[in-house]
Amino acid sequence: MSEIKEVWDMLWDVYDKAKGTPWENVVPVVVIGAVFFLLFKLVVVPLAKGIFNLYNYISKKWFVKKNVYEKLSFMESSDLYYAIKNYIPTRYSRVDPSNNEEPVPEYLTCEGEKEPLLLQHFLKYEYSVKNGGKYYLCLGDCGMGKTTFLINLYYQTLKLHKYKCVFISLQEENCIEQIEAVEDQPKTILLLDALDENENALTDYEKFSTLLERVTHNFYRVIITARTNFFENETKEQISNNKSNISMLDKISSSRKYYIAPFTDEDIKKFLRKRYHYNLKKFKRAWKIVEKNKNLSVRPLLLRFMDELLEEEYSFEYDFQLYEYLFDKWIERERRNINEELGKNLYEECLIMAKKIYSQWQKSGKIGVYLNDIKTDMSFDGIEAIQLKGHALINRTSDGMYKFSHKSYWEFLLAKLAISDFMFADELLIKNFDRATAFLEEMIQYNKTNLDQSSPSFYVGVANYYLKYGKPECAEEQLKMVINSYSENRTLHLYAHIKLAESYWHQIKYESAKKELNMLYSSVFNSEISIKNVDLYSKFAIVFATYCRKYYLIAGQEFLEKIIAFLENNKKVNYNLLKCYNAYSICCVNHKAKQDLMEKMGNIIEKYFKHDQYAKYLYLCAQSWKTQYAREELLNNLKQQVRQYARFMDSYELMINNCDIAVSMYAYYDKQNLFWEYQDTALEYFGDAFDICILIYEDTDYTILNNPYIVILQDKLVLAFSFISVRKLSELVDPILDYAKKFKCIDEMGLFCSQELIREGEQELEDFEKRESCFMLALELTQNNLYKTAEIYLDLYDLYVENDQKELGKQYLEKAYKISGDTLEIYVRPLYCNILRAALKVYRRGIDRDNIIETLLKIIPQIYGTDSRKKHIYETLREELLTIKDQRLKEVCIELLQIEIKFDVMEDLYDICNKGNEKMKFIGYINLIIMKKDSLSLEECNVIEKFFREKEEYIGSDIARNLYDIIKKFKRGGNKGGFIENREYIGNKEIQLSKLEHKEKNWGFFENINISESDINKYSEFDLRKELEKKFDELFGPID
Repeated sequence: MSEIKEVWDMLWDVYDKAKGTPWENVVPVVVIGAVFFLLFKLVVVPLAKGIFNLYNYISKKWFVKKNVYEKLSFMESSDLYYAIKNYIPTRYSRVDPSNNEEPVPEYLTCEGEKEPLLLQHFLKYEYSVKNGGKYYLCLGDCGMGKTTFLINLYYQTLKLHKYKCVFISLQEENCIEQIEAVEDQPKTILLLDALDENENALTDYEKFSTLLERVTHNFYRVIITARTNFFENETKEQISNNKSNISMLDKISSSRKYYIAPFTDEDIKKFLRKRYHYNLKKFKRAWKIVEKNKNLSVRPLLLRFMDELLEEEYSFEYDFQLYEYLFDKWIERERRNINEELGKNLYEECLIMAKKIYSQWQKSGKIGVYLNDIKTDMSFDGIEAIQLKGHALINRTSDGMYKFSHKSYWEFLLAKLAISDFMFADELLIKNFDRATAFLEEMIQYNKTNLDQSSPSFYVGVANYYLKYGKPECAEEQLKMVINSYSENRTLHLYAHIKLAESYWHQIKYESAKKELNMLYSSVFNSEISIKNVDLYSKFAIVFATYCRKYYLIAGQEFLEKIIAFLENNKKVNYNLLKCYNAYSICCVNHKAKQDLMEKMGNIIEKYFKHDQYAKYLYLCAQSWKTQYAREELLNNLKQQVRQYARFMDSYELMINNCDIAVSMYAYYDKQNLFWEYQDTALEYFGDAFDICILIYEDTDYTILNNPYIVILQDKLVLAFSFISVRKLSELVDPILDYAKKFKCIDEMGLFCSQELIREGEQELEDFEKRESCFMLALELTQNNLYKTAEIYLDLYDLYVENDQKELGKQYLEKAYKISGDTLEIYVRPLYCNILRAALKVYRRGIDRDNIIETLLKIIPQIYGTDSRKKHIYETLREELLTIKDQRLKEVCIELLQIEIKFDVMEDLYDICNKGNEKMKFIGYINLIIMKKDSLSLEECNVIEKFFREKEEYIGSDIARNLYDIIKKFKRGGNKGGFIENREYIGNKEIQLSKLEHKEKNWGFFENINISESDINKYSEFDLRKELEKKFDELFGPID
């Protein structure tokens, strides 16, 4: 200012001096010009610069916001506006706040941080720190503001103009393609939202995380949000706050993690001030509601609906009550916006939509559905007419998929369905959804003080929940109340009886379950199956199948055949049909029945459920039944179920599955002489099963058996140890017997305990009296079960024969033989074959030996199919037929060679063909066997090669040489195959392919041969089938 004054004084001095001179008129002009110049320089120029800077700032901010809206166009613009305008800086914790009873997190800040604000932490610290981590996980419970935080981090990062930043929602189907399309990745910060809602992460986390790491490893930083419960345990999460990224596969799971913390009181006040712009009256009313409902601080999402709460100053004790209120208000508002007629069924439409989304989740992991997929149930005019904006609880994506605007809304409806729709509740695996589980548990808690507001469906739904995830005793209590109090609803009453039987089964109350199921069976078996009752009858059939399997009854298979036939005839190709197939595989009486079923099930899944995750899981389950524990196929199958499809199992099923994996490892690796290398892994699976017992019964004392689930686990341990021939198995069996006596359920558990005693008896190889005692006690416990009785009689026969008490042994064999002839359940099972085999070896007179041979040749293919366990029976038949020089030996030899190619068996087949001048038929049989087998072992190849070298002069050098030349190629890696198809045979010029069919009575070998193109490996460089055809064309000329 002093400089301006000096200039001003100088100008006036010049003006004064110019007075009276010729310059008098010019000086004022000069002075005024100078004044304007000063004004321009000192005022206008700075003002213009300020305006320009302001314009620049505003335009940049506008550009950033425009960019945010464009890049996040998959979100509603109103939601984006709300997320940015009302954002309260997110607080974080390095400790999971959900582990605390009260939502008061432990805040840990970096040096220089005044408050633990997550957005500022990334902007000022994690972005700039050198050698920092690449991957970051931001975890939080439902409604905690994970997406809101990520939107604002994206917005603020763009405002820095320092880094490139990309926001991608992992809910999008093409999210991986979007990530791969990002340019300049080393200079880009990648924000990935909702890992827990990606369908591939849900179905196969390990595979998806590996893929995600591969496409993101070049980015400067990768920040991912997910629900805390998505990582159920540290083995899946594998996160350490203090260690760097480890292996490539674990880079994502070893990220630095931050837990989003609940709002503090000050945060809520900030939010309310932003929302109501210092409208003191509304602010006070809103704060009063918050004080009454502390859950609002834990779920910031709910604060968005404060306007609705202010209308009535609504107060709630549980979260589910608030969601009920919000749904009611939303539906009321939509009815006003559309019309009463369209909106009257809106709530029911939402429930059906929730069910359909659950089916879609089962199928692929998606949490959305297209309207055309659900319009078959009702018109859905209400949902089509609603205004999908603002506070709408339903959104529609750009491609027409309908979703609930927040996952918790859908989970609330799942919880409501769990207690109102008992048929859907039977399918619902609610523990996959943390908020749905919390809602349901709140409803159960609320019901304890509001009994008058509960319906019978509520009690059945709660029983379903207890059966899947809680104590079966609690389910039994709920179901008995329904049965005694609500008999007027026949469907509900029948369903309650079905679930009561299941609850008995889980408690090992086998006789009570048997009583319930037999009562139900007599009621429904002769009833007509209809569209209305087929779902309910299917549920009975599925539970009944488990009972029939344990009691060795054929009734379960017969009833399921009726249900399956009805569903197939009415073209009801759905999950219900697949579950019935699975149940059929559980209770089918022989291996052949299962093989036929699996072929049919596989064809249907290929045709109708090609990419359906749940269908694949059901197929794996069906494959597991009747597969030997010692088979690698079963071990891999069970592991795949746990690794990829654990979300389809309830707690009980997961416990059983873990036990079965352990048992299978004991059986398989012991057979491979590798057990000690895998023992610790097997015990870990038993440990996982034990953890489930602890979660349910809250009892960590494994030394005392005091609940049914720990007894079931002990039973699996007995089974596992029986495979490795552990001595003193009684140390495991005795506690089970003590449990039955202690809880006075020895009669209930008779069948269960008898099996334990049999296993113990089978292990006590050196203690005859102990083995005899075990078998006799088991016999007492199974008096009412003819199948088990016959099985124990056969065990006693073996025991007495081994100890030179053959006459006593023959008495028990005779008893088993008598029972088996009169019992259908035994006649169609492997036990009958074993009894006949023993009778054939023991009795030289007094029985019709020829009839036994005929019977075995007839039923073995029906009972065993291609199962290799029929080998020992065919070996007995071979010995017998060799003795009597019977022509039926040919059939037996062919069956044995299909199981395993052995030199002596080939020689027997050759001799019998040679006697009938059928040498060339022998060649045909061998090639047919080669083609039918899945693979040839090196030993089998050597047997074939050795045999044809020795028989070269009798068979013909050209034929023999060509055959073992082909076997040599096979040994070097050629595919399976042969030259015979459709029962045809290549003989000499007079005997063409069509003459291979055997004309003798009871010729059953070819009944199991069905070669198709799919049996031939088309991709091998060496095609054995074509080689064989070529060689025989050279020898005998082309085939007509």
